[in-house]
Amino acid sequence: MDDKQSNPEVILEFKGACVELKKLNGSVLHDVSFMIRRGELLLMQVDNAEFVSVLGDMAEGLIESKQGVVLFRGKDWKTMSADQLNNHRAVIGRVFDTDLWLHGKDLEENILLCGRHHERCSSDVLKKEAHELARLFGFGELPAGLPEQAQPGVLIRAAYVRAFLEQPDLLILENPLREEYDLFTTLLHAVHEAQERGAAIMWIETDSTIWGDARIKASQGVRIEHARFYEALKEDHGATV
Repeated sequence: MDDKQSNPEVILEFKGACVELKKLNGSVLHDVSFMIRRGELLLMQVDNAEFVSVLGDMAEGLIESKQGVVLFRGKDWKTMSADQLNNHRAVIGRVFDTDLWLHGKDLEENILLCGRHHERCSSDVLKKEAHELARLFGFGELPAGLPEQAQPGVLIRAAYVRAFLEQPDLLILENPLREEYDLFTTLLHAVHEAQERGAAIMWIETDSTIWGDARIKASQGVRIEHARFYEALKEDHGATV
């Protein structure tokens, strides 16, 4: 058997990572340790919604760990050059916990903006893939209109298109359903396809009922972690996955 198949590459690894959240009265994410390999889906249940985007930011190297390290494809975010940061973030797709859109630009521009910035493929190829993803997630074509005028159901599906565009190596999904439970099957199908092509998926969720869903339990390459122990106060010692 091919070694890459029997021992897939580790895409994301937290090794004793720690960050203080001053806005949460000094609470910390303490001694956070886990890894996600290619083709693996990590479902992380988080009890405090404030930690969802923090974990996503740490995974993307946007927040530095005070202790320990966060590695992307074996490299510490803290030691990367500006070019390395740009190149690695170009292969990360993310559904943000809050609606993160540039106001004044329509949804199509927002969806295509990151891909055009990183220039990993031609504009025509990028737009063709975006149209295919739009149809997958229930749009007839790429959504138009300003994000501030769009309905929540439109915004979350547009966020899926943006996150899955250009087949990222790492997908970070932060509370991706937002009570739009009719999208669960479609999203899970897209996640499984991403796994099959070798993406690592970090799905961070505050709704514990999702993990009891039979469709999740029947999925391949899935691990479920409970992140309550990350919510240690500053004076506590915390725990490791």
